[in-house]
Amino acid sequence: MTTFTGPPIESEPGTGALTFGTFLDEIAQRYGEREAVVLNVAGRDRVSRTYAELRDEARRVAKALVAAGASRGTRVGVLTSGRPEWISAVFGAAMAGGVAVPFNTFAEPRELDHLLRHSDVGMVITQTAFLDHRYADEIVQLCDLPSAAGPGVLRTPKYPFLRRIVALDAAHGGVVQPWDEFLAEGDVVRDDLIDAIVRETTPSDDGIIIYSSGTTSSPKGVLHMHRAPMLQSWRHGYREGFTPDDRVYSELPLFWTAGFAAVVGATLSRGACLVLHPVFDGDDALRLIEEERATIVQMMPHHDVDVQKSYARGGHDISTIRRDGYRITREPPPAKRTASQAAYGSSETFTSATALPSDAPPEDLDTHGALIAGSSIRIVDAVTGEALGPGEEGEITLKGLTLMRGYVKVPPEEAFDPDGYFHTGDAGWVDDRGLLHWTGRLTTMIKTSGANVSPLEVEELLATHPDVKGVAVVGVPDPSAGELVVACVVPTADSTLTEADVRQFLRGSLSAYKVPRRVLFYSDDELPKTGSDKFDVNAVRAIATDALSGD
Repeated sequence: MTTFTGPPIESEPGTGALTFGTFLDEIAQRYGEREAVVLNVAGRDRVSRTYAELRDEARRVAKALVAAGASRGTRVGVLTSGRPEWISAVFGAAMAGGVAVPFNTFAEPRELDHLLRHSDVGMVITQTAFLDHRYADEIVQLCDLPSAAGPGVLRTPKYPFLRRIVALDAAHGGVVQPWDEFLAEGDVVRDDLIDAIVRETTPSDDGIIIYSSGTTSSPKGVLHMHRAPMLQSWRHGYREGFTPDDRVYSELPLFWTAGFAAVVGATLSRGACLVLHPVFDGDDALRLIEEERATIVQMMPHHDVDVQKSYARGGHDISTIRRDGYRITREPPPAKRTASQAAYGSSETFTSATALPSDAPPEDLDTHGALIAGSSIRIVDAVTGEALGPGEEGEITLKGLTLMRGYVKVPPEEAFDPDGYFHTGDAGWVDDRGLLHWTGRLTTMIKTSGANVSPLEVEELLATHPDVKGVAVVGVPDPSAGELVVACVVPTADSTLTEADVRQFLRGSLSAYKVPRRVLFYSDDELPKTGSDKFDVNAVRAIATDALSGD
């Protein structure tokens, strides 16, 4: 049986402590008074934390959680925008012996209900408002609580494990506990108790759950040990060549694995400063890069156009940038990817399973890199399961030190094969040099602007519209977003349904990135079906791609 393996983990340079608590202790000891993270929002006070302050705040969160009853395995939801407290809350939850559960800030109440119920969180740390979301109020309304409920006495059959809601900027009174009051309750917990919890926590203990859309109608909870996010944080920081003198600007969401490992963890692991930008705007991005003298820029590819337009208008000095994956320049972007983009992985592997070094030769940039240390790949025939050799295309299956423990509430045999390999649903092949070539997806999942969208989730919701007779949701290739979410709708007879009607129907129930960018209408006989009377996804995708090719 052909198995492609990466180098032994002992050969990997640049790694350190592999639990949340020991990682934070190590970097605080190395870089104590250096600035670790900055939040600079126009018109507001600039907020920052040194490495020592970030560690101390995370310890205060851990103490407060312990005082509130958290113990080994308690799941702690974190629903805030990208700000220093997000880092303190996630690390603090794990340092208390619990499991951090970062929630998607795009989540609408319907999606938030699933996250709260499925994750079994015992406590939630949130904020009262962000953009058009009112998180604290939404959670309270979902809980359906009696008016007498207060902090710490929360009991609701809807979420039977939930006991406490904490909000960063909440007023005193009611069921939502203010952040400062919550932290103050933990001051009675001794430091040596937190030290003991951190000491007794091992890299193989449960540490974090990441929710990621897949082929199912609802997001899957991906459960990881401490080792995966910490190991990947060290790897990304080393691979990117960050230094303590770097200031890393990022507007990537922190609640997905890339945001955690390649943004937060990578920056902190190298003693650099993370400059957060929770709400993207092209002009404000350049302001922030200039004011904070950013040297590294991490940006979603689809935001590149807005930044280019802002830069072309002039007025910003961004000469401090030494590397920008999506070049801010008046010149056209490079045709080839950079080495940092030539990687393959998923939420299940906490980012990269394969990668290229930063000095990879140009001819390797068209691949997805070589296996990282401690990982292995089998390419298998999607029908027979037979392992294939070099140059033979099949389904990519993975195993390694950062592979998830499993999906929450899913039997392990449904996630892994008998040899412990995870079947990705992606197609590809490995060449004679051990470099992976990804060739496409075997599943219907849509990847848009770095986010996964389950077509089934959108289809099931849209099918409840009284004027929709049938619907197929597909991904159509797009040079900026990767894929666009497109709904191909068969309306009922005499329907006057419009594209705007469909999009409006879905808003408020789906995260914004899941709402179809385009809605196309067809008659019953225009969309091909399979023998089981289901829409032929590949054929529908081809029809939609052709229809939008002139846009």
